[in-house]
Order: sequence, then structure tokens, then C-alpha cells
Amino acid sequence: MQIPNFEQISHRLETIRDQAIAGYLVQIDQLNQTASQALQNFLPPAPPSTQLTWLVSHPLQALFLGLLLLSLLSGLFSALSKLSEQLWLFLLRAPFQLIGWLFSGLTRKLAKPSQK
Repeated sequence: MQIPNFEQISHRLETIRDQAIAGYLVQIDQLNQTASQALQNFLPPAPPSTQLTWLVSHPLQALFLGLLLLSLLSGLFSALSKLSEQLWLFLLRAPFQLIGWLFSGLTRKLAKPSQK
């Protein structure tokens, strides 16, 4: 029996390595195709974005609309904060006003002379 030399062993190992890599590449490709197909089935097809095209074609108008939107959002947040402030002030004042109303009602009844 002949003992294989280093070149033959090296060639056989390279062949085994290449076959293993090719097998892994096929498996990775199949996994990639499966994941890609699942993602395409899950997501609806996207129509071409005409809004984005318009924004790129009209930068000054887009800037103006952006500033207008920021101004409107600022007003909305300001109105919401004032509403929230008024609500909290009402909730904090209500118990004291109720106590004052009850106290004034009781003092009127006590101050009123009884008629017999």
C-alpha cells in the first residue's frame, strides 16, 4: 500500500473544503430566497412615491410647507398645554371651593334666626 504524499492530502482536503463551502453557500442561498420571499409576501407592494418626487422637485415650496406644519404643530401643542394647565388648576381648586361653598351655606343657616 502506498502512503499518500503531502500534495495528495492537501488536494483532497481542498476538495472536501470546497464541497463543504459549496454546500453551505447553497443552504445560505436557499435561506436567503425563503426569507426574501416571505418578506415580499408580508409587505404590500409600494407604489412609486409621487410625494417624494414632488418634494425633491419643489424645494422652496417643501420648505414653506414644512415651516407651516411646524407652526401649526406648535400652536396645537400650546393649546393642549393650556388646556392641561386649566384642567389641573380646576382639579386642585375644586376641593377648596367645595369646602368654601359648604362653609358659607352652613354659616348662613346658623346666622339665620329660627322663626317659631
